[in-house]
Amino acid sequence: MLSYLYHLLKRILSALLKTILWFVRALWWIVRLLLRAILAVARPSMRFVASILFIVAVIALVADLTPFMDHGDTPSMTTAAEHWKSISPRSFIAVEHSVIENAGQWAWQLLQLLVFNLPTFFIFGVLGLFAAYLGRQRKELNVYVN
Repeated sequence: MLSYLYHLLKRILSALLKTILWFVRALWWIVRLLLRAILAVARPSMRFVASILFIVAVIALVADLTPFMDHGDTPSMTTAAEHWKSISPRSFIAVEHSVIENAGQWAWQLLQLLVFNLPTFFIFGVLGLFAAYLGRQRKELNVYVN
């Protein structure tokens, strides 16, 4: 009687484990399929975003160098904070207050020092390079070629 219960319990647990493994494999297959679909869409879109970011970087660089080329003035690079303040001062102030409230004054000063005091063309150029890297076309490497 005891051996019968042991074998019955063993069969039930084995069937339960097989069912769980089947569901995990099916879930993994679905997740992998979704990730491949997302990456298939995301890579070309990242290349598009990179091209837009590069265009903005070139426009900012040309806007900074135009007075130097026309009048011979000293070249001055406009920072991202200056551009943002000239385009939308309210949103700049709102972001400043939000960062100070949520992270503290030190975070806003660090953000200004590391990001907002850089030239606009540099920031958009680096973001464009990052987006281009994410959107690059990968080449498949066949390791088993004889």
